[in-house]
Amino acid sequence: MPPQLKDPELVDAFQKKRDQALPLMENPLLLIHIKWDSASLRMFTLDATITRHTALLLNPDGSAHIICQAIEDAGFRPLGEVAELHTYSTVDDFYQTVTSLLPKGSTVMAEVSDELYTLDRLPPHAHRRLSAHLNIISADPLLLELRATKTPAELSLMRRAINATYNTFQALSEEVKPGIKE
Repeated sequence: MPPQLKDPELVDAFQKKRDQALPLMENPLLLIHIKWDSASLRMFTLDATITRHTALLLNPDGSAHIICQAIEDAGFRPLGEVAELHTYSTVDDFYQTVTSLLPKGSTVMAEVSDELYTLDRLPPHAHRRLSAHLNIISADPLLLELRATKTPAELSLMRRAINATYNTFQALSEEVKPGIKE
């Protein structure tokens, strides 16, 4: 289980990352978790558990929407004060909700990249479905800046994860000896 943040810490972390992004945005940013985990989405949601189709739509005016399946909405409720929460039942509902939040033909930045594998996280089937309604462009410049510059909450989680890893290694290192299989 990942290190947990308290609700006010989650809200503060979201606001700091949003405030970091806004001056760099000309178009809405759409981050989606479908088949592959999205580190870019986790910059905003931090330790929310995501196992199903989930999206974050961040608009240049600072308004934000989180779209998640109803079964996972509890993990996103703390962010309800900084993002409007939308739930869906079926995959078709998911895409309908995402596209209903933007006018048809809108340009949106997403995790599509010819340059960087780690920023190319939008599966082809999702790209096809969304591009029938939206003009999707690469969010590389924005995401590279956001991922390189850590917020205090991100640094805190990194420290906790490092400590947990180090403590686990210390506890197990006495058991691991030459000739013993892992």
